[in-house]
Amino acid sequence: MTGLLVSVLGGVLSAVSGWLAVPWGDWAAAGTGPVTAPQPVPDTTPHSFSVDLRFATPAAEEIMSMQTRPPVHPDPGTALYASAGPIPTVTTTQMTEVDRAMVEDYGISLLQMMENAGRALAGQARRQLGGSVMGQRITVLCGAGHNGGGGLVAARRLQDWGAQVEVTLVRHPDGYHGVPQHQLRILQALGRSVRGGGLPSSGAALIIDALIGYGLNSAPRGHAADLLHWANHQAAPILALDTPSGIEVSEGQVFQPAIHAAATLTLALPKRGFLNPEVQPLLGALLLADIGVPPELYLRMGLKVPGIFATQETVPLSWHQDSGHPGVAETPAHQDDPAPLNSTRTA
Repeated sequence: MTGLLVSVLGGVLSAVSGWLAVPWGDWAAAGTGPVTAPQPVPDTTPHSFSVDLRFATPAAEEIMSMQTRPPVHPDPGTALYASAGPIPTVTTTQMTEVDRAMVEDYGISLLQMMENAGRALAGQARRQLGGSVMGQRITVLCGAGHNGGGGLVAARRLQDWGAQVEVTLVRHPDGYHGVPQHQLRILQALGRSVRGGGLPSSGAALIIDALIGYGLNSAPRGHAADLLHWANHQAAPILALDTPSGIEVSEGQVFQPAIHAAATLTLALPKRGFLNPEVQPLLGALLLADIGVPPELYLRMGLKVPGIFATQETVPLSWHQDSGHPGVAETPAHQDDPAPLNSTRTA
């Protein structure tokens, strides 16, 4: 009996010592035991940036074919800045790791991130319409992925604030699943109409593009392509969520059709493909929104991110030519949010 007790106690002590060796943040966030810490995701795609671009972003969204194009490399020497300083850019692979770590390692749910993104998008729409959306007509184009879910959140918030919002889905409501389906059901429970096909009516003061996110790797097609063509031929300015639909964001390939935005509200960190000079005209005014990524996550991935959101949850970004020395460049003057967008725009 004594030998059996000693054996049992030895096993317990061994298990406890292994449990204590696990960092608090790794197991406590999930609440169910040790999980794998996020690992640095190397950027293996060749590029010629003179600034530190070890950083870079996903959400395979809507309507993709198997055809791909040769890589297009960003403009060497160009960097993005906020008032806090230079901002790292991320690839699709790196952003996928950010999303995974948020959910699996820190217990921050996709629903939380989507609510944060949609609230920021609605707030930016309000600013670009002069500070009030009361009575304003806004068209929101929503894909069936996470980008579209953020658009559904924004549509709900804008309706709450008094806007006349027309929501057009890329597919029938029955084709929505997961968290985007959850957001759609909220609108349906509130008795708010959504269009599950066809094209929206013209005459909106603002169009919100929440069709396709950062996971795109080939040209949009089907109803998604029809909606992109429709939006580009409207007089209303377009506000894009995360990226204008139709752009591959790691290398900056521009597919056809692609949205020509008056402003782009990108999430968490800007995407590396935005440095491509072919992409920049499609972005319009570029802004960055906080969706709640903790600085500890960036540090564990090897990303050096300044205190971007110390004073506000949405910040404007500016383009600057690097001086040739990483981390040393012209400091941009403080920028306010873009002035209200006028209703005249060329497609």
